[in-house]
Amino acid sequence: MRIDQPTPVRPSAVLAVVCAATFLGVLNASAVNVVLPEMGSGLAVEPALLGWVISLFLLVYGVAIPFYGRLAERFGTITPKGTP
Repeated sequence: MRIDQPTPVRPSAVLAVVCAATFLGVLNASAVNVVLPEMGSGLAVEPALLGWVISLFLLVYGVAIPFYGRLAERFGTITPKGTP
């Protein structure tokens, strides 16, 4: 019985993925900061409380990413439709 060897991982590819994920995380937080004044006026929330919105958003975002990574390790990943 033949055991297939795992595909070697290129360090440059890992670095590119980590850099892209970091950039998208910062972009996501910036988008929430841009929309925050509009959300506050639409919901009639005091400006002093709007700081908590971004703090809680980033806290949930930071906790969810490792959780979803653990789920992917445990149950495996799926290949999106239309990808090779």
